[in-house]
Amino acid sequence: MSKANWFPYDWAIADQLETSLINRIESWLDELKQTHKNIYLIRNEETISTWSLHEFENNEVKHYEGYMPDFILVLDDGDIMYQVYMEPKGDQLLERDEWKQELLESIRPENIEIIGETKDVRLYGVKFYTTGDGRGIYDELKKKEIFH
Repeated sequence: MSKANWFPYDWAIADQLETSLINRIESWLDELKQTHKNIYLIRNEETISTWSLHEFENNEVKHYEGYMPDFILVLDDGDIMYQVYMEPKGDQLLERDEWKQELLESIRPENIEIIGETKDVRLYGVKFYTTGDGRGIYDELKKKEIFH
């Protein structure tokens, strides 16, 4: 990956499923480059970041432990920056971590108020990525017009 400018790391610790997701995103690059000037897949590594998502319900934290999706796909088309939160997950963990997927799927521009300098940011979460994209995150991103 050291020669892949869209993956801003010389190397990353990744298991087989995470590597599968990285390779899947690499297969989308030609299509993504048609509408996005900058494309980056960021590995959200727990050992170098304390950033995490928290789920709220009625202004109360629903899950105190927080959640760090493994990857953030950042796409910039010159006008809008998209951040897509992605998590590879083995089938054996789907039920146990269902609350994390529900949190990811709730991340939509219409559910989030961006506080800061710009409103030109779109945040999305997608279903867990499973082997071979068995849950269809490519199709999910197409519906969200990430590929335009």
